[in-house]
Amino acid sequence: MDYLPYILIIVLFCLLTLNYLSFLSKKTAIQLVSEMGIGYNLGNTYNCCIISGEDSLRNEQINNWGTILPSNKVINQIKKYGFKTIRFQVVYNNLIYESEIFKSNWIKELKRIIDWIYNLNMYCILSIYHNKDFWDSEEITAISKYISFWKEIANEFKNYDDYLIFESNHKLYFTNLTLLNVSQSFIDAIRNSGGLNTKRLLIIPKFSTELELYRISDQLPNDPSNKTAISLRYYFPSSYGGEHIYENDSDYYIIKEDDIVWYDYSGRILVTTPLNDWGSESSDYFFMYDDFRSYKNKFMDNGIPVIIGEAGILSNKSNAYLLSEFLYFLFSISYEYDGIMACLWDNPESNEGDKIYYNRETNKWTNEKIKKSIQRISRGNFIKTLDYYINTNIEIIIPDHNHWNSDIEVKQTKILSLYINARLYGKLGEDVEFGFSYYNSDYVLIYFEFKKQHSKKQYDGTTIFKIDLDNMDVNFIVQGEIYKGNDLIIINNVTAVFKGYFNIFDYNNLQKDVLNELSK
Repeated sequence: MDYLPYILIIVLFCLLTLNYLSFLSKKTAIQLVSEMGIGYNLGNTYNCCIISGEDSLRNEQINNWGTILPSNKVINQIKKYGFKTIRFQVVYNNLIYESEIFKSNWIKELKRIIDWIYNLNMYCILSIYHNKDFWDSEEITAISKYISFWKEIANEFKNYDDYLIFESNHKLYFTNLTLLNVSQSFIDAIRNSGGLNTKRLLIIPKFSTELELYRISDQLPNDPSNKTAISLRYYFPSSYGGEHIYENDSDYYIIKEDDIVWYDYSGRILVTTPLNDWGSESSDYFFMYDDFRSYKNKFMDNGIPVIIGEAGILSNKSNAYLLSEFLYFLFSISYEYDGIMACLWDNPESNEGDKIYYNRETNKWTNEKIKKSIQRISRGNFIKTLDYYINTNIEIIIPDHNHWNSDIEVKQTKILSLYINARLYGKLGEDVEFGFSYYNSDYVLIYFEFKKQHSKKQYDGTTIFKIDLDNMDVNFIVQGEIYKGNDLIIINNVTAVFKGYFNIFDYNNLQKDVLNELSK
């Protein structure tokens, strides 16, 4: 029998396989994260940190926080909705022996879920979460246990390619040893375990999962493979997604009717506020855009990708449309920029009022608009912020309680004139006085009376007043507000005209286009 054809087929298969694996391992961290699309969290599924006994550990881990055991069918449904990545966090606690080795049925449990995700060509992020065992140990012991966890995980999955990603930890609290040292130990353990772990994408937290600390800290652990990403959470604005501790002092935090209130283990009252007005101000769009731009400048432009492991806003029955607006814009930006992606945090249905979007038991979405938005974005139909830069010599300013200001310095051009669009509820003249001030080398305050010779009536009933600044040396900040007659005039907007052209970001048209996409 001639075995040569069979041998050639086997050799060819091995070469193709090695070439495929080599191709995957040569992708940069930025390239990999850019391909991960929109992610979905199996929220509160394997990360329950209260496990009481030895029996039915698997079911107790899942059911204590009200979720259901994931199934292959659920994973398939999640992919059909357009998600390319699934992230899940694991609390191990008493799922290990005293010898710090996983119980065999538990490593099989992890492998079962990972294989469902992996075999669908979806990216899978596996993370360690909390872990009471660390809290109750001496720090050196805790670090030793932590590293032993990852060594066993790394050995079990060392032949899995780039579609499996390890996240160092989430909410692990080491008091004396810095998180930088813990992250370095994690990277060393994975890289030294061999196989495809030498080139696997690894995710590390950066001292805090909150944005502000990311902006001020520069230290990163060393990775010889240069394939690490930064992780963070995006629960901003914090008043909608964060926890506020209520200390029985009404001045500290006011509990409103729609707030979600519960108690922590020490008896403190925790309060969160569902989103109910996001997008009502253009600044809402600006702050999110500015956050992502700061990630780009600090990390992605330096070859370090960013993974937002958890993103979402508290949900309730009355804010479904606002939720879709918030999430559509957030996922659009993460899809637009190379090297950043976001994972939706989704809780089980029993966590009433919390971040709930998709019911895995019924395969129903609480908001069909969010589902359709995710599907549209995954097909490439998303808003690109770069399309909303305008080169102009005009700035439209929306005042806050009749007060407005314009930063002229950043525009690097001279201001010529102001056009104030206002609605009048009284007579012009001495009854209404406008205080106009500007900064150059000195602070200058000028009082401007709204008189008829300055005004032009508009078809909509408003009046436009012109202030000529051509002869003034205004090159820093200009601002104004009503000093007298607040009940007689409301400023709708101020148009500032400049001598030169500059780029502005058109938030108003951006929001209109977002809402138009959501209406489809």
